[in-house]
Formats: sequence, C-alpha cells, structure tokens
Amino acid sequence: MQKTKALCFLTAGLAVVTAIGAASPLMAQNAPGAAFQPYVKFELGSATRASDEGYWQPPGAADPDIYFDLSDETDGFFAASYGLDWQNGFRGDLSVIGFAKANVTAPWSRTVPVTAGPHADIQTSVRSTGLMLTGYYSPLEHRGQDVAVQPFLSAGIGIARNTMSDWTRTNAAAGTPVRTFNGDTSTDFAWSLGAGVAFEIARGGDKRPVFVETAYRYFDLGSVSGSAVPLPGGPASQPRTPFRFDARQHVFSVGLRIPM
Repeated sequence: MQKTKALCFLTAGLAVVTAIGAASPLMAQNAPGAAFQPYVKFELGSATRASDEGYWQPPGAADPDIYFDLSDETDGFFAASYGLDWQNGFRGDLSVIGFAKANVTAPWSRTVPVTAGPHADIQTSVRSTGLMLTGYYSPLEHRGQDVAVQPFLSAGIGIARNTMSDWTRTNAAAGTPVRTFNGDTSTDFAWSLGAGVAFEIARGGDKRPVFVETAYRYFDLGSVSGSAVPLPGGPASQPRTPFRFDARQHVFSVGLRIPM
C-alpha cells in the first residue's frame, strides 16, 4: 500500500510539474508579478551508510537470530532534477537519484537469544536508485533578502529500488563452511531531510545567474535484502529470513542549478 501511494504521488507530482512548466510562459504573460522559473539541476556527492546493523535467521528452527556489524562504506551519489523555483523562498523538483555499488562486510556481533559462537559472517554488495519529489525552503529569500548566499532546508518523498547481489555466509564451524544465496531487488517507500547553501554565480550580459549548491541530506530508502534461495551445488536448506538491513544514507553533495 505504501509503495502504491508513493508511486501515485510521484506520478501526480510529475504531471503537475510538467504542466506548470509548460504553461509558465503563458501564465507569466497573464499574471503580472508571476516569478516562477523552471530549472534543471545536476548533483554529485558521496554517500556513507547510516545503518550499522543487519540480521538473518538461519535455517534451523532452534537457531538464534544473528545480528551483524555493517562495514562503513563511502561511495558515490548522483542526481538529475527538473523543478520550479517560485523565487519567494520556495521551490520543488523531481529527481532521479542513484547510489553507486557498495561492498558490505558484516561480521556477526550478537545473537538473540544469547548463544555461544562462532557464527556466520556475511559478504555482499548493494546499490540503490530512486525517484524523489523534494521541496525546498530558503528563509532569507522568503523574507525578501536578495543576497547571493542563500541557506535552505529540504524534505523529500519518493520510491527507491534496492538491490542486493548474491550474498555469502562463512562459518568455519558449520558443516558447509561457505554458502552463497541469490541476491534480490525490492521497491520501497523513501524519504529525505536535508539542509544546504546555494551560491549565486552571476554571468555576463542578459544571461540568468546559475547556482552552485552544497548540501547534506539524510535518506531512508527502506530496506535491502537478499533471497533465501541458495545457489545450486550446495545444501537445499533456506534461511527463515535472509540477510537484510535498513538502506539509510548520509549524503554530502555539490550541485549546479541552471534556470531555464
């Protein structure tokens, strides 16, 4: 239900943004003082995993739930956006976002209930893409301060597609020390919160200025999970719950916003 609502919301948002963008020249002619401006924006940055724990439930009914420490990985982030700036402190855009493939090393850390080890360690990789509808608020611009440096806040909602590659559990004490399971892909509700600063860069003649933005955002992309199906050639037993963790990211980015 969450996924369906998010998809409907984003589809409606895209339709509204496209319609307003197409109608903006006519509306500007018929409404003196109208000041909304379409723009495109491109961003590059770094993403650091904000989730610090994953878990799985092994095949045996009596086996404990096993939790894992997740390695800290910093990988690439990119986004491309189309939006509207009302030039009164409010703007909004629709973005395609992507997170580069990130390796995951997860040594076991604890069990529930407490059970003596050793237990399995896990290795895999993950990647995420998404579609976000984001609103921005610039308090100085909203108060009428036309300055070249404008701090802003942001909040977004969207959908994320999270993929885990084939994942391997290693346990030297097990009858089969190494087992590998299929990866999986899921679609989840996503949201973000952030803050940043926009720097106006003047250009000569009648050209509109462009804006360089630096920003921090927290993304919650839902969760990412592998499949319970093992690769051929090994035991057929399947985990009760395959390896999974929350797909959360700290993102620092630099972007170029270009009025159209």
